[in-house]
Amino acid sequence: MNGHPQPYNGQAQGQAYGPPHQQEAAPYHLESQDALPTTTKSARRHTYCCCFHTRRTCCLAVLIPLFAILFTIAFLIFWFWPYMPEYGRSDPYVPTQSGNVAAFAPYLPGNSEWQPGLRPAVPQTLDPSATLGFAYGLGMDVWVNNRRNRFDIAADRVDVVGKIKGEDGQYVDTNKFNLTVNMVNVNFPKNANTTVPIPLTLRYSTPLSTLTSATRDPVLQLLSSSCNQKILSYTPSGASPPLTLDFNVNIAPRILRAFNVPIKINVGPVNLPCPPEMKAFLADLDAKFGALGQVGAGVLEAVRGAG
Repeated sequence: MNGHPQPYNGQAQGQAYGPPHQQEAAPYHLESQDALPTTTKSARRHTYCCCFHTRRTCCLAVLIPLFAILFTIAFLIFWFWPYMPEYGRSDPYVPTQSGNVAAFAPYLPGNSEWQPGLRPAVPQTLDPSATLGFAYGLGMDVWVNNRRNRFDIAADRVDVVGKIKGEDGQYVDTNKFNLTVNMVNVNFPKNANTTVPIPLTLRYSTPLSTLTSATRDPVLQLLSSSCNQKILSYTPSGASPPLTLDFNVNIAPRILRAFNVPIKINVGPVNLPCPPEMKAFLADLDAKFGALGQVGAGVLEAVRGAG
């Protein structure tokens, strides 16, 4: 104070100036509220599936709708699952009238070539180009038990081609002897047991020049044995076996129409006993041509040679 140097007082100087290594702390500037550290327990929780706070709620939110969807799909599959319906058929028979047979196009009652019973085609002369034959209108009942299905069984078209076995067990030439069915708009309703009579047409056709002897024609030979009726020079054994038919059925269901996928079914064997009309027809053939005797046989042989 008087010009002389004062003695060192560390306490005083330390209080006045502080230690040389300490510096004043820089001020903390708060940029935003987001910069604040979270301190509450709820704020520190994790989230699952974007918006759920626990795994349990996340799993429940996902599994409950998933199980509901799967249950709905399983129920619909169970409810509408297609079952193979029970089905059956009768043996072919001769309808008493055309109205008893189902009105499936191309057969329509009153507007069709199909008729029940026998329609013979016997030539009146021995013209080699003439054709001997017949068409026989038959019926066959088909029933389908569609009670288990909850939808109709419908088809746009049903084509049936029948083959006939000869006495030797081999199929007869279908160009001469065949059985055909052509139907459209076939429908078996759901939840119902339906029986439908369907039309069948048995056709036979052969050139007259082949009739030198019935044994030369396997069809007439078969008919002669089945009906136990003499035809020309052929005398049956008397066993009277039925006509054995096999059917190849092609069904085109509407649901598969876009994919052009038919259903193929083989039906048979079906036994058809000789109808009384057929026996009478064969007797008329024998009377018409067999009564000619040796002269008639020579004429037929000449016609056959000319053909």
